[in-house]
Amino acid sequence: MNNQPVVLLDRSAVDRLLGAFDVVDAVENILRQKFHKRIQLPSEATLYWSTADDRTARSIGMPGGLVDWSAYGMKVINSSLANTAKGIPRASGLVLLFDAETARIQAVIEAARISALRTALVSLVGAQRLANLQPLRLGLIGCGPIGVAHLEIFLTNLSVEHLYLYDRDEKVVAQIAARVSNWGYRGKIEVVQSVPALFSNANCIVMATTVTESYIGCDIIRAGQTLINVSLDDLDEDVFYAADQIWVDDLELVFDDKRRRLGKILRAEQAEHRNRAINLRGSIDELVASDRVARKHIDEIVIFNPFGMSILDVGIASLVFKQALAQNSGDLFDFAA
Repeated sequence: MNNQPVVLLDRSAVDRLLGAFDVVDAVENILRQKFHKRIQLPSEATLYWSTADDRTARSIGMPGGLVDWSAYGMKVINSSLANTAKGIPRASGLVLLFDAETARIQAVIEAARISALRTALVSLVGAQRLANLQPLRLGLIGCGPIGVAHLEIFLTNLSVEHLYLYDRDEKVVAQIAARVSNWGYRGKIEVVQSVPALFSNANCIVMATTVTESYIGCDIIRAGQTLINVSLDDLDEDVFYAADQIWVDDLELVFDDKRRRLGKILRAEQAEHRNRAINLRGSIDELVASDRVARKHIDEIVIFNPFGMSILDVGIASLVFKQALAQNSGDLFDFAA
């Protein structure tokens, strides 16, 4: 017992074990725990540096805990914008799970799949409660792994009448359009040539890019649209002020972040006592666990700004680990040997 081995789960094991439970229900359960303050969500630690070709690289440490599940751990997720040109994934990482009694590391789990999936699942929860779903005309900007995870989750759980896809890489977006068709999606798929063209047609837009400078202004946004701001830096500052409603996943995480646009706006409002304020309504767990109603009119412009919460990574990883124990899955390694 003193040298209990650590369970190692690679991506193929994670993919298989994720199919053993209802991931949508898991995310909503975690959000309810957040609403009832049964979680621990400390500040993140972030390290940035520049690669040899002057591209941005980063490492983020994200600890979190779920009291009711006795699930405690940390996600370490790294990324480099230089990776795409090298033909390797932009992001990689691990989730470490801790034994609730001994605090020993009990599992090391590949994180990229969990991270992409939980991001898409939170976006789904937001879309279900904030978007005009009848009919749902979904637009996706950015067809990388995070974008594809959104397509997988949205097309499985929502009735999407029309799908609009945009990516700066025409080959990538064409491949994703073909992939969606192979999934059996029977709605209309359209690859558009510009971001304005996508905004002129879609009523729910997911932004899943790697940009660090905004490119979406008020001039292309239309009444009734829901903007799911996954990549956080796509929208001009004026768009936040023009929105009728803004929802987040966790206000403290957004406020504490010094690099992303919404956090900068909130801190500037506090420091400068600006006369105009954004219409920040609350966090998404309030819509899951209470009787609050979000969208009040079909023409409202609504932004959902999911910063990313460690409790989702740790929570989903803990359920994957539980399935691994039940199925006697994973490799064992004794670090103390």
